Amino acid sequence: MLTTEANYQWYLIFVISEFILAGSGALLLLKKHQSAYVAPWISLIVGSHFIALQFIFHDPSLYLLAALMISVSLGGLFRQIHARSALVGVSNGVILLGFALFNFGRFFWH
Repeated sequence: MLTTEANYQWYLIFVISEFILAGSGALLLLKKHQSAYVAPWISLIVGSHFIALQFIFHDPSLYLLAALMISVSLGGLFRQIHARSALVGVSNGVILLGFALFNFGRFFWH
């Protein structure tokens, strides 16, 4: 929970670190004229964010969310497709919506 000072500090450390890593990686990709890889890169960082959040919220389902998002990111990085950002964006949107609905159900039925 973010109600304790230590957890909130760790949360801020994770978020600021991820923001710097995502932004610097995206800038580097843009500088190297590899803009097609920006969305998968950002998605990879966001997916790994949920691993870190599991240690704060103690919810093992965050590992599943992270694994799904990281899988989409890696697919976007390594598959030869034209619309990487569309694949990554739509896939992660569906994953996040499904996860939100799953947790909505957990909230009301447990």
